[in-house]
Amino acid sequence: DNFTAISKATKQALIDFEYIPENKIEVIYNGITPVQADPEKTTELKQKLQISASAHVIGTIARLDPIKNHSMMFNAFKLVLKKLPDTILILVGDGEERERLEDLVDTLEIRNNVIFTGYICEPQHYLDCMDIFLLPSLSEGTSMTLLEAMSLSKPCVVTDAGGNPEIIQHQVNGLVTENNHTTKFAEAINHLLANSSSLDEMANNAQNKFNDLYTAENMCQNFKAIYM
Repeated sequence: DNFTAISKATKQALIDFEYIPENKIEVIYNGITPVQADPEKTTELKQKLQISASAHVIGTIARLDPIKNHSMMFNAFKLVLKKLPDTILILVGDGEERERLEDLVDTLEIRNNVIFTGYICEPQHYLDCMDIFLLPSLSEGTSMTLLEAMSLSKPCVVTDAGGNPEIIQHQVNGLVTENNHTTKFAEAINHLLANSSSLDEMANNAQNKFNDLYTAENMCQNFKAIYM
């Protein structure tokens, strides 16, 4: 009788490609339990990774798959380093793209500023190290790691793909850039890192928006309403 979609973009795809009537589809965003991180463990992790206290830290958590478009992210990071050389990028995850991406990092000569962690079962403290969470994907529904980042008050720089611009409101809890545009992605990162007041404001907005819309409780209540 009813269908649910995890974003407005997914809903439109169901209409366009599955021919499901629009009036039978309701958007219910994914919801999660907020991520918890221990500040002391985060500090210890930064020391273990040899990240200086003054360094900017950006990064992402994802499987290393072409759809995640990490190549664009690394090319953008090369541009970021020209203005902010004391910046570290952490990439948490593993997958088929690992070898190619490591080669790209060497080709771009940014190896000293990039950390590949491989697969981490509980990466919350790596996420907590980041000043900005990045999502450069070519396509997304509702990214769970994006929600996890928001629950830890992380401003996000994302591409205008799928559900990303529904979760990240441009200039409110992060910045949304044109899909697969290296220069604009780099400019967005530079803008936030160079403006601490904007960074702090968006960090606060990120957690508030998470609490308002993306908790597991909200998701369950929305599903429950369909069955009532």
